[in-house]
Amino acid sequence: MITVEVDNRIWDVLSDFSLGFKRFELNKALALPTSSALQFYMIMSGQERPFRLSIAELKSWLGIPAEKYRKDGKDRIDHLEERVLRPVKRMLDETCPYTFTYEKLRENPNNCKSPVVGFELMPVYQEKFRDQELERVHLTAKVSLGFISPQVTNYMKQQMGFDRNSLSPHKELLIKAVKLLPDVLGTLEDIQGRRRKKSGEVMGIGWVIQAIRGEVEKAEKDSKKSAKKDE
Repeated sequence: MITVEVDNRIWDVLSDFSLGFKRFELNKALALPTSSALQFYMIMSGQERPFRLSIAELKSWLGIPAEKYRKDGKDRIDHLEERVLRPVKRMLDETCPYTFTYEKLRENPNNCKSPVVGFELMPVYQEKFRDQELERVHLTAKVSLGFISPQVTNYMKQQMGFDRNSLSPHKELLIKAVKLLPDVLGTLEDIQGRRRKKSGEVMGIGWVIQAIRGEVEKAEKDSKKSAKKDE
């Protein structure tokens, strides 16, 4: 038995990520230096519409004590901006694909001197910071199985026990296999022949995927060696 302690901030990130927030880029989030920046990035990821938070809601969401940034019973908006909003915005602006702008919400919207009661947060997408590996996986996920090779997918379904659901997560690997292996069907037949152990046990589809990955990695290494020789 192994016991692992995880910081609450990291646990929250992992929990949210496991719930299916695919737009949320974990590596960007964990690189942020403060919990406030992390919180802002989590809520801005994939957000398209502005939303409003009162000062009390903003503090509660960020874990800021209600009495902090207050003086004589009044919220110090300048302190909240200077020590929370602006630094967080700067962090996200510099490294993240999702950041924000904001506007102050006043008790009387028509009076610029009216007390500030909250903020409207507007999400901003920065494509230049988009994780290229995540983008590649995202685009691959959109590729139809039929695009890979009907012969390959049909063989894996009819002879190896796969179905659409078990093939879909491995589209990227299969695209590489079709591209790199000179006789991909011959390779699949060879793998199928090796599935049965001497004991008669047939290895599962997970074993098949690992075997295909091994052949692809070997082909990639051979390709690199060949390129070096040509140089």
